[in-house]
Amino acid sequence: MKFKGIIAAIYFLIGFTCIFFTGSGEKNWKLRKNENGIKVYTRDIENSNQKELKAYTTINSSLSTLVDVILDIPACTTWVYSCSKSLILKKINEQELIYYSLLDIPWPAEDRDMVLHLKVSQDKKTKIVTFKTMSRNDILKENPGIVRMKNVTLAWRLKPLSSGSIEAQYYLKSDPGGIVPDWMLEFFMVTGPYESMLNIKEMIKNSKYSNVHFDFIEEF
Repeated sequence: MKFKGIIAAIYFLIGFTCIFFTGSGEKNWKLRKNENGIKVYTRDIENSNQKELKAYTTINSSLSTLVDVILDIPACTTWVYSCSKSLILKKINEQELIYYSLLDIPWPAEDRDMVLHLKVSQDKKTKIVTFKTMSRNDILKENPGIVRMKNVTLAWRLKPLSSGSIEAQYYLKSDPGGIVPDWMLEFFMVTGPYESMLNIKEMIKNSKYSNVHFDFIEEF
């Protein structure tokens, strides 16, 4: 297992809760990284040792292409930091599915996994696309030797810009479970989303995601 791959994956793979997108407040966010057009912020969660994170970047892509990349669950192992396995457990419809992800975490921490319920929708007026993902702990039994992350809320918000590009916002609130050294948690919750943002910009160049159309997506 790669040392680089610790808890960042935990924070990127399941991230952005609805709280960020529904205006819970923009106070106390701390800018942690600002490179290559990617900004990563964190803030403390009241009465908790955990933190929230959010990240922003601009991506030159159609909405459908970017949506297709995010919905391509098996391909998460290609671009999501430290994701070693990802598969769809149940496809409910074109806009909703349940999936499993395994995170490769180096010693001395244990690997993490999660079962997540994803929904995607678009505001027909603003054309903003929102992904909301939350834990589903009733779907799959826990695996021995792997820590199940049971309190994960993640969201993507894809906002079309007048330039033709997309402002991608990512938010995560999660309890990684088990014992995680503070310095690892602190370091990788910044590195993970940053590296994943870089990777997704490369993913959209793959020809398999070109000329994609979703009935529920209206391009800007």
